[in-house]
Amino acid sequence: MKNAKPTSGMLVPFKLKELPPGHPLSILMKENRAIESLLEQFKFLLKTVKQDQDEELKLELRAKYNLILDIEKHYLRQEELLFPILYDKGIHKPLVLIRKNIDNIRTRLLKIEDLFSAHLIFPKTIENTIKPILQTIPWIIKKEEDEIFPIALEKLSEEDWMQIASLSDGFGYCIIVPDPSEQKSFLESDFIDKQSAQIINFSTGRIQQGLFENIMENLPIQLSFIDADNKLIYFSPIRTPIFRRTLANLGRDVNHCHPPKSIRHVNQILDDFKQNKRDEEEFWINYQGKFIYLQYHAIRDGNGTYLGTLERIQDVTRLREIQGEKRLISNFKPKRE
Repeated sequence: MKNAKPTSGMLVPFKLKELPPGHPLSILMKENRAIESLLEQFKFLLKTVKQDQDEELKLELRAKYNLILDIEKHYLRQEELLFPILYDKGIHKPLVLIRKNIDNIRTRLLKIEDLFSAHLIFPKTIENTIKPILQTIPWIIKKEEDEIFPIALEKLSEEDWMQIASLSDGFGYCIIVPDPSEQKSFLESDFIDKQSAQIINFSTGRIQQGLFENIMENLPIQLSFIDADNKLIYFSPIRTPIFRRTLANLGRDVNHCHPPKSIRHVNQILDDFKQNKRDEEEFWINYQGKFIYLQYHAIRDGNGTYLGTLERIQDVTRLREIQGEKRLISNFKPKRE
């Protein structure tokens, strides 16, 4: 056969169908099916609105568009949780191409959002803007399932998948709501059981790793640790983070984790810590309607050698409003005779 293509080394995507329901790739593919269905509904509704300028149909079109915006969660979970691990494993070219197209979709979705927000619902204008999106999203889905996902299935370890699964809830899901029992079943695999059974020994006690992580999740304080080389090496798995931290941030220089305008000040604090000029710094800011208190502590060993910086972030909005006192006994009412 003259034009036959070599099959050696080709990745076969059929293995994706054998994944357990709670696996991150299984959830991503369920989202893809929901996205495909939604796009067909949107195209049909757009065609109908062009023919019949009914206000109720326009509202329904807007509702479908709001669901399309949900695709950001689908892309973010990949960009923040899956892609960084693939980058570390040497996979670059397909990710650069797919991210370029994702950014293009984001730009166009914002343009359509402006049209809807201004109540300029002209189907022809919307159609011209969204047409490339309706073509690009299916292309990305095919790219994901024919190339990215099979590569990920081959390259990522069980530990990698468990990490992705445990952090996915923080980003939310696109259109569908995963079955909690399926996710729980996946997270309670043998790997997690072994990890949870591990004991961490401290100078003041010992605790199971799984229990320790549960405690950290429930602390009302967000912690991050920057090592002596200015790299972020740990962040606490707080349930409701004030500033989002993801696996993509781990190992990065702190300069890449802060806005450019604040980098100089961050470096000055770290330099002062290293030179033993000071041990602490604090700030407080208004952020998204909350009053946020930030503290930085230089961590040193018994000899005074600088080991890194601990960052503590806390929403103290409610604490600022507390007055008087509330004693433990005030929660208990006397028994009735």
